[in-house]
Amino acid sequence: MPTTISRGIDLYGIATPITVGTATTTGFSMAGSAGAIVIVSAVSGAASVTFKVRPSQGSTDTPATLVDSAGATVSQTISANSAFELPAGLFAAPWVIINTNAGTADLRVIAKT
Repeated sequence: MPTTISRGIDLYGIATPITVGTATTTGFSMAGSAGAIVIVSAVSGAASVTFKVRPSQGSTDTPATLVDSAGATVSQTISANSAFELPAGLFAAPWVIINTNAGTADLRVIAKT
């Protein structure tokens, strides 16, 4: 039986990129997603992004930083007009927040459902 891949959806729910920065709190849910790609359309002073999670959209918990098995913060180098895969550790995350190391970046997150 062939595998069916449905059309990707924009997780921010908007037709244009969202600008993220060092203190961005806007996020998105990975619920029901089997992966995602982040499209970087513009960068202003940012060289990388990190990822934080919360147990739900309305949670008042302090966002937890995604770390690897060695305890190091997971980060991704970015540049304008590039794309990267969202780290697999976020696939089960109920609420994901992306922050830049400095400046801002315009992103779209497209999920495989």
